[in-house]
Amino acid sequence: MCESYTCRATRRWPTKLFFHSLDIMALNAFIIWRYHNTAPGQRRKSERRNFLKVLSRELIVPQMTRRSTEGYLKDYTKHALEVMGIMLPKPIPVPIEPTGSKLKKGCYVCKTSSRTQCSTCTQYICKTHQIKTIICAHCAEN
Repeated sequence: MCESYTCRATRRWPTKLFFHSLDIMALNAFIIWRYHNTAPGQRRKSERRNFLKVLSRELIVPQMTRRSTEGYLKDYTKHALEVMGIMLPKPIPVPIEPTGSKLKKGCYVCKTSSRTQCSTCTQYICKTHQIKTIICAHCAEN
């Protein structure tokens, strides 16, 4: 029964052993779940498949939630998080003023080298993580 839902073919024995133990754990969890949640004689055709989908989602969501709070994510990672329904935190706008410093240091978020510093906290920040504010001359005087 374990072999009916596995799709991982590998020649490396440690990997094969790991995936086989995962299959056995998933089957045991399904048997326990079915014992507690279904009436005798009541079975659906794709019950195990649906259980495995729900189980995998419940195991993935905490990791994805933790990952969404990291400073810099690639676009494809952001898209995958949005598809799974994980809300990404909005960046906090920090007004910056570019400084003409010749010294390059790493961005405090992603460690990319940059010469620009934040006008409030003076930490170095790259172009990806900076938010520029544009104001008119009248507002600048006030």
